[in-house]
Amino acid sequence: TVVLSQLGGLYGRVGRLDEAADAFRRALAVARELDAPNDIAADLSNLGGAYWRLGRLDDALRHLLADLDLHREVGNRADGDSMTCWAWLKARCRLARGDAAGAHDVAEYALQERQRRQLRDRDYDLMELHRVAADACEALGDAAAALVERLRVAHLDRHAQVGQPEGVAVAAPDPARLVVEQVLVEPEDAAAQRVQ
Repeated sequence: TVVLSQLGGLYGRVGRLDEAADAFRRALAVARELDAPNDIAADLSNLGGAYWRLGRLDDALRHLLADLDLHREVGNRADGDSMTCWAWLKARCRLARGDAAGAHDVAEYALQERQRRQLRDRDYDLMELHRVAADACEALGDAAAALVERLRVAHLDRHAQVGQPEGVAVAAPDPARLVVEQVLVEPEDAAAQRVQ
């Protein structure tokens, strides 16, 4: 199941999404045959992500919800990566189906829960969670909240580019401090670029 999951991930990275979904389906079948709940949950999540990228939103949501149900059934508390990944994918599916309020609720709950439990996240998943929160806020007509979320994404992106090791807990900064940073730091950068 691990090899098939990794194969699916590689296919997904190079844009061969149908082959990625096929590898994840085969990994899921093996995991079910072995009755390995943690592998089943991971493969359900991977397959849900592949379906989301293929635009098969109902299939994506069905697999992501099955992943969450399995975690609850076996008593697992999702770690930061799986909870954050699951949340942003679920929120994206809701947003694509026109449920901006539902997408916002999913994103907000996940952000509050990861902070409450001090979970660790991959930078990519945390950025995606803030991106979908921004898109949901925008769809709901709350431009100020969307801007705050986009500033958080920019901060996390800068943090990721600095080379911080993956998995280190990163708190999204206070939006007011981000605005001050933008005003104080960017003019120097712009001046330096003009000199060059």
